[in-house]
Amino acid sequence: YAATWNGIYECDINNFQNHKFITHCLINDPHGIDVKNGKIYSVITPLDLVVVTNINDGSIIDYFSINVDLSVEKNKKEILDFDWRFITKQSRGALGNWHFNDIRVEGTVLYLSSRLTSCVVTVDLVTKDPKSLY
Repeated sequence: YAATWNGIYECDINNFQNHKFITHCLINDPHGIDVKNGKIYSVITPLDLVVVTNINDGSIIDYFSINVDLSVEKNKKEILDFDWRFITKQSRGALGNWHFNDIRVEGTVLYLSSRLTSCVVTVDLVTKDPKSLY
């Protein structure tokens, strides 16, 4: 899987042929992605928004933002008012409170590396309980 500005390519590792292009309105400059259990995990960095995508049909399974106080805000409807694939970076440098760069899933724990705070934020995917690890 390879992330691009507005989508994610599924490629054959043996011959690098493209099998499909996965895209929807919440894919915007994903810095890092992780693929686990039929899901693609990505982030919209300026919004501190985690996006979970169905690997089979490209639909949005879930999305939630991590607020500056480490609270989780789920499914803000106004997020879907925009097609983020076509919104370019508005200024130079890191945006958002956290500016998550890399995302990893291990079991039921999501790990997000934060450029702006030089820490890792973890989120329990079952309870949506976030914690900051320095």
